[in-house]
Amino acid sequence: MDSRMLSNEEHPVHPLLLSLPFGLWGFSLLADCLYRSGRGTASWDDIAFFTMFAGLVTAMLAALPGLIDRISGALARRPANGRLELNLIVIGLYVLNLCLRAVQPEQSASVWMSFAGITLLTVAGGLGAEQDPPRVRDIRIETRRHATARSA
Repeated sequence: MDSRMLSNEEHPVHPLLLSLPFGLWGFSLLADCLYRSGRGTASWDDIAFFTMFAGLVTAMLAALPGLIDRISGALARRPANGRLELNLIVIGLYVLNLCLRAVQPEQSASVWMSFAGITLLTVAGGLGAEQDPPRVRDIRIETRRHATARSA
């Protein structure tokens, strides 16, 4: 089997796993802002904690194929400089954030750590975007026989 077939860029589940942590962590930051501003009840603090934890779990699942490819050298092309390392730093930041929340739930530094994590994750996504070649898909348009564009 071709090593490119095992690459995380070509795996159909990998893009879904990449978007889940970003969405969960973004919603966690939103829930934090609602709770800290006084517009939300204490349940928003719990929502922020658990969506952050769920984002951490999905981030680890998404990082696993990348780590395996990096260790085995299975990537067919040169990986983006620092993309995997930056993602691992973001995961470490959220682990630290969760530990801080477990010990001192009312600490305001955790909100800033969440904001920093989202910012670093955006930068990591930008590193990957400039490295990935544009993908061209075959688009097939079928029309009825002897039909014009207006009647199709």
